[in-house]
Amino acid sequence: MKTPIKRLLCGLLCASLSLPAALAANITASVTSITLPKGESTASFDLILTADKAFAGAEFGLKPSADDITLTSLEMLGEIGGNSPVQADKNGIHYFGFFTGSNAYQPGTYKVARLTYRYTGSASRTVTLTSSKIVTVDEDSKTTEGDTSSEPFTVTISRAGTTPSEGGNTSGGGAGGGGGVSGGTTVSADQTAADAVIKLINAIGTVSENSGSAISAARSGYDALTDTQKKLVTNYNKLTQAEQVFSSLPSVGDKLPFTDMNGHWAYDAVSYAYKNSLMNGVNASRFAPDSTLNRAMMVTMLYRMTGSPAVSGNSVFSDVPSGKWYSDAVQWASVNGVVNGVGKHRFAPDTQITREQMASMMMRYAQFKQYSTGKSADLSAFNDAGSISSWALESMKWANAAGLINGRTASTIAPQDTATRAEAATILMRFCEMSK
Repeated sequence: MKTPIKRLLCGLLCASLSLPAALAANITASVTSITLPKGESTASFDLILTADKAFAGAEFGLKPSADDITLTSLEMLGEIGGNSPVQADKNGIHYFGFFTGSNAYQPGTYKVARLTYRYTGSASRTVTLTSSKIVTVDEDSKTTEGDTSSEPFTVTISRAGTTPSEGGNTSGGGAGGGGGVSGGTTVSADQTAADAVIKLINAIGTVSENSGSAISAARSGYDALTDTQKKLVTNYNKLTQAEQVFSSLPSVGDKLPFTDMNGHWAYDAVSYAYKNSLMNGVNASRFAPDSTLNRAMMVTMLYRMTGSPAVSGNSVFSDVPSGKWYSDAVQWASVNGVVNGVGKHRFAPDTQITREQMASMMMRYAQFKQYSTGKSADLSAFNDAGSISSWALESMKWANAAGLINGRTASTIAPQDTATRAEAATILMRFCEMSK
């Protein structure tokens, strides 16, 4: 069965998932059992996806076994977090998914989402993955195909000191997955996750200029493991050695080391940002150009452009403690008027930056550098110009006139949309060229 892209999620959520397998995928939970102490009602675990081919998105259906366990929050994680989930409920099953429109996700392991449940009973309950689909896109026909071959998983949730009534392994008292509450991760679950990565590392083989995709898949898989699972990866040294050999190959030396940049529209800009130490990859072999950017990342890039000068004093922002990787950058930007924060003495470092926020930071940075910011474009040709925040209007007009931020389309400038890493690299390159 093939489905037009524009109808994918609205048509597939809550639908029958009985397609033949198109790629090998494995969907697991970060834990198999969680034991809650008396008085505790919150249990969390992560949903983890491993795929051996590039894919465009996925959808999942999870069902609790009784009414006394209910889903209270669902947080999309990591690289997946830039794509807002589509969600629906039907017949007691919570369906959710994400989709990008192209096979943007490279082979590897991804922490997709963190699910938090409220458990008010005393009997043992379960949350089961009842259905799943990994979606790939045919770029020529613009249709999609889905893989449903992954085996379902079950997470058992029980109350400490009670006798299980629904079966399942409820022993143990360690921490639940994904920052959740007390629970226990079985050795077999951790070993299964580690074995998948061991297999990816072994698949690298002899390193050559064509090894980029295999190295990237292995690195993504390893980075997605928990600390306990990483200790079970017995051939990790093979991965680090492969990365070192690959980056030193003569045929790779003048190229980007990122396997997900080949043919990308922002290749030159990413190459500029990387070679000038303004941006790094998300790991040794992936840049994730279409992933979103948070406010801390953007400020850090501007800080690097200035030479990372020494800073002093305490942060004025309550959510920027000392010792974080972005602390000095935010302190420098605050002292020099490059950032003002989001109000109530907060900077929101982990919040995804919007295009209008990026324009404001760039204009303030230009003023800090004493560059002229007198240019101003007429934005009336953009249908969504009216959605630009009043505090960002001047910055957006300047950024557009200066050629830093163009329209997302011929008729939209998308001020409220989140900015991608590729867009940030492009803006930084254009700014540096403009200021020469």
